[in-house]
Amino acid sequence: VAISATPAEINAVVHGTTATAAEINKYCDESAKAVVSLTANTSVTQANHANKVCMLNAAAGLTVTLPEATGTGDKYKFVLGTVLTSNTIVIKTADATNCHMLGHALAIDLDSATTAVMYQAVLASTIDKVTMNRTTQGGVSVGCDWYEFTDIGTDRWLVEGRFLVPTNSNPATPFAST
Repeated sequence: VAISATPAEINAVVHGTTATAAEINKYCDESAKAVVSLTANTSVTQANHANKVCMLNAAAGLTVTLPEATGTGDKYKFVLGTVLTSNTIVIKTADATNCHMLGHALAIDLDSATTAVMYQAVLASTIDKVTMNRTTQGGVSVGCDWYEFTDIGTDRWLVEGRFLVPTNSNPATPFAST
């Protein structure tokens, strides 16, 4: 389709737009593929994973490494897409020395007396990874076990999550330091 508008007419329409070409392209790229399947160890990137849903589809487990936290506001959501049958799923920061996770995860224990336990990662801690292990830390409930990480500042990730703990297992914190 040919555009017959003059540069002055186009400028009049977009006058006041403050988005950069990179910001406009980033938004358009994200909408092209909103769900990404992860089946092996992955270092996620802003270009390929930010503001998308990443399905964790590795029955034998995998490790996901987040990009360096710089305060972009980008969100990275990871949802269990395949039940773990062995090993673990680990989601960790790229910088194990300086970077920290802040936030919480809700564990729902599925024993007969179903209870919920909230685990916290606080600023004073050195938390830089979360784990799903098939029992005490989830990894068995497709769609119900998930974490979302938001890049909130230099070396700071806000984390929110939920996981189900199967019968005959007792919840344990998914947060740890490497």
